Amino acid sequence: MIARTITTLTIALMAIFATAQNVGIGTADPSRTLEVEGVSDQFVRVRASGVLSRPGIEFVRNYVAFESTDWGILNSYGAMRILRSTDNFQSSDEILRLNADGNLGIGTNSPEAPLHIVGNEDASNSQDGYLMLGTKNSESIVIDNNEVIARDNGLASELRLQPYGGDIVLQHSGGNAYFGNGNSDVNIGGIYSYGKTTIDDPGFHMRLQNNDGTDNSWFIGASSNNWNVGDDQLLFSPTNNTDHSILRLRNIASSTTTKAPVEIHSYDGHQLLLDGNDIDSKLGPLYINYNTENNISFNAQGGNVGIGTNNATSRLHIKVPSSGYPAIWMRCSNTGAWEIDPLGITNNLGFSEEGDMMARVDEESGQYIALSDRNRKDNFEPLEDIMDKLLDLDVSTYHFKHDPGQRENIGMIAQEVIKVIPELVSEDDGHMKMSYSRFSVIAIKALQEQEAKIGELKQRLASIQKQKADTKSN
Repeated sequence: MIARTITTLTIALMAIFATAQNVGIGTADPSRTLEVEGVSDQFVRVRASGVLSRPGIEFVRNYVAFESTDWGILNSYGAMRILRSTDNFQSSDEILRLNADGNLGIGTNSPEAPLHIVGNEDASNSQDGYLMLGTKNSESIVIDNNEVIARDNGLASELRLQPYGGDIVLQHSGGNAYFGNGNSDVNIGGIYSYGKTTIDDPGFHMRLQNNDGTDNSWFIGASSNNWNVGDDQLLFSPTNNTDHSILRLRNIASSTTTKAPVEIHSYDGHQLLLDGNDIDSKLGPLYINYNTENNISFNAQGGNVGIGTNNATSRLHIKVPSSGYPAIWMRCSNTGAWEIDPLGITNNLGFSEEGDMMARVDEESGQYIALSDRNRKDNFEPLEDIMDKLLDLDVSTYHFKHDPGQRENIGMIAQEVIKVIPELVSEDDGHMKMSYSRFSVIAIKALQEQEAKIGELKQRLASIQKQKADTKSN
């Protein structure tokens, strides 16, 4: 070929031009070693005729003085491969592969996703991971196989998700999510963090719900202008209405008549106020085991219990209010209210029924003194002779079966007494009981009968002695 000679060869309708060392197809002025130009779509095709042949293009820098990096594009059995070589493709490294199914792999020859990257350095503030978005000396995001890191010129930076709105879903199909797992804080809804987790929102801060199709949500939040039943409260509500909040925690030291560190509310207005050592009920009485029949134990391990006083000096210390209410008020079967309380100035222990004094225990002697006013009685009938009945009663010694000490007692058997004096015997819970205190009255009646008989015998004896004396004198 003669230098700068222009040779034109026309084959079919295509023109090939050679100018110096440039070849032009469709152009007479090629500016590259090979330049193709046409009026419509143009293609360069490299075809391999064999079934197992692999067509490709190699880009070689034939510079012997230095180790050159060469690149090649290869159609390898339907997969496009990009190769790198430094020895004129006597050997090569595969840098990228695009499979026939459209999956692109970097670092792998078996890509399993539209973009599949395998291997590189770890992602950190100084290392670039598997993928980097942005520039290394400015803001960038680096990603490896289990980390996403935002950085700014080698320093930690903010990683923002949905900064302009939209939902963020984590672990939708299960698994655990960790935030602030290292020595770091988490802020939700705000900018600044004041602890391991900070949630900023003018409404409720958290909603908890089981995904079972029922309305079982719980709303948790600090009170504010928009989600508010009062300042400085942490609210737990089954609805997004703060008036329905069941549990409320308030930033105060101790309970008052209206507020407490812990408050439990009900829809009917009842309110329980709790602090470190105080339980108060608001808008109603305080009930314990109201809906159950379980036992109630106070100070099971020791200590005193005070009623009407905050300075109990005995196991049970009941202080009667100055207004005169009874110390203890017992009611049986909704009728027959009994009151037990000290009696004013005398300090006797009194027993009253519906406010009517029935008996007392004397302060000085400890004697039990029962009501016996004539004005409180009627239908008087003299008691029939009782001595013969008393003589029919047997007095025995015995042990109670329930007494583990098997101590000896003296008394009578109720089943025997009821046959003779039924007024002394009663029956409760299938067991007979007897009033021994009533025997004192019966004993008086028996003594009266005995005294009358003694008087009668004295008269008869005096009469006999008089008759003997009269007979002797005659």
